[in-house]
Amino acid sequence: LSPRQKLGLKGTFESSAILDSLYTGGRDYSKKGIGLWYQYQEGSDIPLFINKSNIRVEADFLKTTYDATQEKFDQIRYFLFAEHNFNLSGNHFLNVKAESALLSAKNELSTNEIFRFGGWNSMRGFNEQSLISDFYAFAGAEYRYLVNDQAFFDLFAQYGQMSNKALGISPKLYSLGLGFNFFLPVGLMSFQISNGNQFGNPFKFNEIKIHWGILSRF
Repeated sequence: LSPRQKLGLKGTFESSAILDSLYTGGRDYSKKGIGLWYQYQEGSDIPLFINKSNIRVEADFLKTTYDATQEKFDQIRYFLFAEHNFNLSGNHFLNVKAESALLSAKNELSTNEIFRFGGWNSMRGFNEQSLISDFYAFAGAEYRYLVNDQAFFDLFAQYGQMSNKALGISPKLYSLGLGFNFFLPVGLMSFQISNGNQFGNPFKFNEIKIHWGILSRF
């Protein structure tokens, strides 16, 4: 469409096999389908932030076959990600980010085909991919103080919702924390100290998590 915008068509071919007989929540299945995706990216004048704006939208129309029963079901899956960096003044910035995904089907979904999220690059304050759901959405605001062109500090807060129909749960989540980010030859190194929990549960210091990761541009 343009240097900043891309639109594409994609095919999905996916299969999953349960190797552990004690894993009763999962089923062997195969998926195939077609989908559309759209991406908008605007690079940042500040290399530390990588993008000033980044939007990604995906929609998939799937046909799923469960091996044990040979049942076939139609499913719809979507994914949405959006991020923007605002310059408040001088070295002060605000990063706003949101992400959501849904897998919709008339049949009961197995544990091994629904989403896993949580951790450094999604809902912080939770163990990596420890949150299992057929729907999730979270958004966050992150204040960033740019020390120089090689490092910045951040303070952040996140709010999220998820749903797992098989378990009958739909908790509301929050996360608070701070971090330090700096450039290495391999990319942007990020350290985050955070605490995440369900609303209504007491804050516990022993549940504080330390996340770290590296972002690289190819």
